[in-house]
Amino acid sequence: MKNFYQPVPTLLALSLTALMSVPAYAVSSGNVLTDGTNVAYRDSRVVFDEIQHSFLVDNSQPNTAPTASQPQSLADVASSPAWRKLLLLDKKGKPTAKDPHFLLAGGDTRAELDAIIKAIDERDDKVLCAFPARTHYVAEQLGLVLDDSGCDEFHAWAKQYDARALSLTFADEHPNSLGSAFSHVMIKADTEQSLASGRDDDAFAINYTVARDKADGEAEASTRSLVGGYAGVMEFYDYDEKRDVYLLDDERDIWEYRLNLTTAEVAQIMRHVWETKDLKRPYFFTHDNCASEILRLIDVVRGSELREAVGKVVVPNEVARVLTDKGLVRDTKYLPSKSSTAQAVQNGTQGVVTSPSNPAHASPTHRIGLSVGYDDSYHGTRTGDNDGTTFGLSLRSAYHDVLDRPVGVRQYLDVEMLSLDVRYDDRLKVDKATVFSTRSYNPTNTAKAHNGMAWGQHARLMQVMDGSDGDNDDHMVFDVRLEKGKSWTLGQGELGTGRLADTLCYVFGGYGGQVGHINKGYRVGAGVNVGCIHHASDKVRVMGELALPVWYHHNQGETRSTYVQPALNVGVQYDISPTYALRLTGKAERGRDDTHEQVALAVLRYF
Repeated sequence: MKNFYQPVPTLLALSLTALMSVPAYAVSSGNVLTDGTNVAYRDSRVVFDEIQHSFLVDNSQPNTAPTASQPQSLADVASSPAWRKLLLLDKKGKPTAKDPHFLLAGGDTRAELDAIIKAIDERDDKVLCAFPARTHYVAEQLGLVLDDSGCDEFHAWAKQYDARALSLTFADEHPNSLGSAFSHVMIKADTEQSLASGRDDDAFAINYTVARDKADGEAEASTRSLVGGYAGVMEFYDYDEKRDVYLLDDERDIWEYRLNLTTAEVAQIMRHVWETKDLKRPYFFTHDNCASEILRLIDVVRGSELREAVGKVVVPNEVARVLTDKGLVRDTKYLPSKSSTAQAVQNGTQGVVTSPSNPAHASPTHRIGLSVGYDDSYHGTRTGDNDGTTFGLSLRSAYHDVLDRPVGVRQYLDVEMLSLDVRYDDRLKVDKATVFSTRSYNPTNTAKAHNGMAWGQHARLMQVMDGSDGDNDDHMVFDVRLEKGKSWTLGQGELGTGRLADTLCYVFGGYGGQVGHINKGYRVGAGVNVGCIHHASDKVRVMGELALPVWYHHNQGETRSTYVQPALNVGVQYDISPTYALRLTGKAERGRDDTHEQVALAVLRYF
């Protein structure tokens, strides 16, 4: 999600401390909680409205948090979702942060509340200054007087950076980085100056990312990020500098989604950022990442369950989609990258560059499929009562293959991770279990050629046919393969956009190995894959690929030690809706003495 080559940051800040009629707060002046303004964003203009300083009710998304004029009971506050979110507890009350200093009373919500009330009553600056979001929330809910005037470090931080409005910034999938293959999201924080001037250099970025060991290579770093081998860190940048890294250096399009949050809610989010910015939490590429952190921050002020709504695996375009669906997006802005702008010119565009592929309109990335098909071979037996009918179940956690609906993702995106395919023919078996499989095509005749080299990396468990002898049973192996090659588009991209043409063809040369229950227990190989992908319409995609691998294993018997095992794969998908599709696939693979043929029709559900 984040490009691993980003620097580790410095400071950020927020404006904090409110002057309210009930209760009366001891506050410092000159920030968002004391200047008497609320920011509303419409049609790229900024409107400042006089308001009272309280949690405002948003017409498009009701704020269920009670106001200070309605003091709550201790039990209500202790059991509230917002309080649990502030403590970084999951639905079951389990701490999600391992830092022992973050919790004052072991994570019991009532005991934590009592500790904060005691700190407010005794003006315990150690607690008040470490947890301004908690103390503000408790004081507001219970009608307590809060005096945090002794928190000089926090107030200096808040004064330096005065966030008035927040936007979700979505940078699309990086074409050449495994660490950013699933895109990336961060927060754009607008100040009073940036809202008034419209200039990004007056705004700043809040970025939750992985603290990667710079000595680790891409593959090792990606693997460690999958298993929580790195800590997550909160970084703060000048927004325009971070924006230009994505647009110019990485050549990734950006979408900005102005969030439908009040200035009071923004201030509370920033207080919580102060509380959590130095925590050493494990970063997981799949679920505790840049995307989940943004949803969690919004949950802090809305008392909602946005983080839970997206499932176990959280990817950035899911955040854009969920926030849009929940009415939390006030305005959307598209920023084309350097390569998209150049491609638009190549397409004949002379005016403004647009994009029809808003990530908020993408299909969900989780997918389940049920299939029925025909297979002419069952573990070496071709006789008996079975007529060749097969049944399949597929589960995919993320992300996208070349037949999936392409709206809201980079064109010809081919990244799959943590998927499982189970099949029943004359017995139940795992057909394929993918750890990760990705290809980046970089078509050489386009402005999006990047380095002009197509490449692929694959690691998966899969059933294979052993072509070394006549016993062509299915065998489970662990397959690893690396590829490099070239690709080209055929035709013209859409006028007015930086989109590529609807047809892409490619050739890959690759090498790898398989270990498992096959002849000699292993085989190594190299070969060529040639194929094409065609977007026939907005709802139909087709593909075909011919693989010509040459396999070798040491052998002194009658079976072959070196052999070619060609295979042809074809597929077509029709989208019924953004969440349902039909997919027809077929495969023919040559063994030693025969050809193995398969065909299957699947109903896919995206969720």
